[in-house]
Amino acid sequence: MIRIILLFVATLGATLTSFRHFINGGWSPDSLSSTSQILFFIMMILELLASGYEFRKYFYEREKDTNH
Repeated sequence: MIRIILLFVATLGATLTSFRHFINGGWSPDSLSSTSQILFFIMMILELLASGYEFRKYFYEREKDTNH
């Protein structure tokens, strides 16, 4: 569970940083290409969704075990 929380927090931080950079001035031309950065941003969102699913699955299993 600790690994999931750390992964979720790290991914959330990377996603928000990328999004804030995009909002504040667009992608930097001297860094990665804009396509690579957009793909990175999409992958971060997918990682957040996967982490959310793992949280939900963990708590569902925990609740199922306590109800027996």
